[in-house]
Amino acid sequence: METNELLLFADAPESLPLYLAFREKMIHWFSDVEIKAAKTQITFKAQYGFAFVSLPRRKKDRGGLMVSFGL
Repeated sequence: METNELLLFADAPESLPLYLAFREKMIHWFSDVEIKAAKTQITFKAQYGFAFVSLPRRKKDRGGLMVSFGL
């Protein structure tokens, strides 16, 4: 895991175990996946981005992840 990925969870460490489980599955299912971390989002991509992870904006949703899939 890269430092940029960890920075996304600096303010929400309770979401990190859920992300690590998701990351492990994505790497298992897609061996050629590239992970690109930005300030507010982590992108999983092969040729194009197909899964996008970010933290929920509402405080009551702490501990969760928002995952979007591109089809």
